[in-house]
Amino acid sequence: IKGAPLILAMAHFEEMEISANNVASEKYPCHMAHTIKILNKKYIARIDMTFSCQAEAIIFELEMQHRIHD
Repeated sequence: IKGAPLILAMAHFEEMEISANNVASEKYPCHMAHTIKILNKKYIARIDMTFSCQAEAIIFELEMQHRIHD
């Protein structure tokens, strides 16, 4: 997989990883895994995140919503 869409997806994954680990505790960091597939000439990105508690997941979701609306 090559090209600008892949570079943008990887940059977005890195940004999300930084944000997730800013929310997560140092003792229990967020675990992340991502995949990028091509389906019908379109990139399909998936990211799985596991926080140590529900509160961290909610804080992360709120932070992402805030970024979208800014």
